[in-house]
Amino acid sequence: MAAPARDAWATRALWLIPLATVVFLPGGSSRWVLPKLLVAVVAVGCALLAPAAGRLPRWWLWCLGLGSAVLLVASLASESPVAAVVGRWPRYEGLVAVPVYAALVWAGARLLGPGVDRRLVMARRGVFVRAIAWCAVALGFVAALEAAGLRPISSDALRPGSLTGSATDQALLGVTFAAVLVGALSARASLDGWSPRDSRTLVLWVGLLGALAAVVLSASRAGLAALAIAMVVLAAVGVLGRSGPRSWLLPALVVGVGAVAALLVPLTRGRVLGTADLQAGLSDRPLIWGDVWAVLREQWWLGWGPSGLADAVGSAHSQEWYDEVGPFMALDSPHNVVLQVWGAGGVALVVLALVAVGLAARAGWRVWREADADGRAWVTAAGAAVVAVVAGLMVSVTSPAVLAIPLVLAGALIAAPPAHADRLASDSAETPTRAWLRPAAWASVAVWAFVLATATAAELPFARGEQGGDVAALETAQTLRPWDSDTTGNAAQVLAGVTDAGGPGAATAGATAVTWADAALSRTPGSVEHAKARAVALDATDPVAAAANWETMAEWLPRDWWVAQRHALALATVGETDGALLEAERAVALAPDNADLADLVAALEARSAVS
Repeated sequence: MAAPARDAWATRALWLIPLATVVFLPGGSSRWVLPKLLVAVVAVGCALLAPAAGRLPRWWLWCLGLGSAVLLVASLASESPVAAVVGRWPRYEGLVAVPVYAALVWAGARLLGPGVDRRLVMARRGVFVRAIAWCAVALGFVAALEAAGLRPISSDALRPGSLTGSATDQALLGVTFAAVLVGALSARASLDGWSPRDSRTLVLWVGLLGALAAVVLSASRAGLAALAIAMVVLAAVGVLGRSGPRSWLLPALVVGVGAVAALLVPLTRGRVLGTADLQAGLSDRPLIWGDVWAVLREQWWLGWGPSGLADAVGSAHSQEWYDEVGPFMALDSPHNVVLQVWGAGGVALVVLALVAVGLAARAGWRVWREADADGRAWVTAAGAAVVAVVAGLMVSVTSPAVLAIPLVLAGALIAAPPAHADRLASDSAETPTRAWLRPAAWASVAVWAFVLATATAAELPFARGEQGGDVAALETAQTLRPWDSDTTGNAAQVLAGVTDAGGPGAATAGATAVTWADAALSRTPGSVEHAKARAVALDATDPVAAAANWETMAEWLPRDWWVAQRHALALATVGETDGALLEAERAVALAPDNADLADLVAALEARSAVS
């Protein structure tokens, strides 16, 4: 069913939303998050001009307002209030990303709500499903190229993640696409049958194959489990809802094909059976959750503010973390959406989130019960996608690629019929009291998009700066994103690496790195990564101050063997051989299997004997 000509803005928005999940920035340092947020905001702007098919219920607005207030209080009470309010690298889940997520729920209600014109609603759903199908084709195609050993998007990762940058994100996005497409195909089968001459149905089939390829080729066990959950929900609701004798057939076929394909793909088979060399993933979740809970229970009532949990965990990792993972991996997420919500806003935010989920489930059930056969297929597919993604986020991280489609679907499920006064972009005349809303909203979206575009552009000079420590390029990145302390801190880390490598410009790079690290730490004093960059850079500029700084670092991170090693080297540099030997021996006690540490102890013992 073709969309009415007057619905062009809705069509643009419904194409842009799936596109936002797969867009990226070629040549950028961090290519995946900000471009997706930018395209999502443009989609929201298009939705503003589309006739309203629904609106958000009042209970959702109350939950959103109360949740925002809780987050604001937690942010202001955190160690890094400004950074917590704005959002931290790499996902910027503060003012940068969270309003985008809220706006996607609004867009889902406005574009895909119950409406007053059934033909318009059906046409919009068809546009959205076709857009998803084409994006699924792109996602699966790039995943297939990567599985074949090609790298259309440069990456040195074993599982590069297709158009999402993360293998698990690739899988969960594929699951979302698959759930929607299976629901659409099941509805077509029950209503019209499957015809090979129907080009639109063929597009859905090809999209489903692309989505399934994305899930299987990701080698993500969480993604495979989420796919099974989505298909079980689709089959179970279809059977229990008496949608027809074949309602379970396609979901069962998807599960069967996925299982066989998973066993045929070597890396996926190895991950599923536990025989692959790359086994980090679900097996390390208990370690992550244990360290997160150890710091979360210290502030369970308020949390650490958005992204503040990462700094708290970074300075309090268990000895098991250093034994299993080491000191060089920063944990920027608890890999569990409940712990993430708890860490961001405490128990109050968790309670609010649970209330919102319960009310949303009730609203979805009411919509399903009152819908016709085609509407039930749509609601079932949307609900299956949301449930599967939530299940996947119990062991994964949140990101725009994963969240965009489920948030839009959730908005559609909870939407109330549009009130006449809320149709800001309808063909009817606007009331004088609301005539200012559309230009004000569009002006806000334009400013919003400009800020995100500028922030996204900063990734290009930062990428140049990473390639050899180009100070001018790194300064340009900071100028384009002045609100982001992590851009400054990450630039300090780049120059600290240049300093540590030595060479003619090491001292100059080190001085600049110290300045930038100090600036970053003034806004995010709990960042272990920025503090380590400062300490490394200080080695090349002021050895005496460096030794004292490493001592402070050793007290802050008593289980970090690398800090103990650097402290020992700094003490040796200023001639404190005995203190260096003691610190080197402590490093060996923390990492007894590290041959470099044993060699350091031997060298310091020889120097001590000579002196």
